[in-house]
Amino acid sequence: MIHATNFRFLSRLGSAVATSVTYQTKAWTLREWSRHLDVVEYVERGMGGYQDLVVLRRP
Repeated sequence: MIHATNFRFLSRLGSAVATSVTYQTKAWTLREWSRHLDVVEYVERGMGGYQDLVVLRRP
């Protein structure tokens, strides 16, 4: 579940493969990243039909 902050970080340390996963809403991504970079494009399921893809550019 994504909390009220619209961001969630999960870590599975100690498993066969140490992985960390971040879940965030589109709104959070656009709001937070646009403070530092220009958001050129946001493509839902743009990475292999699974992960969203965000294209950013330095202002």
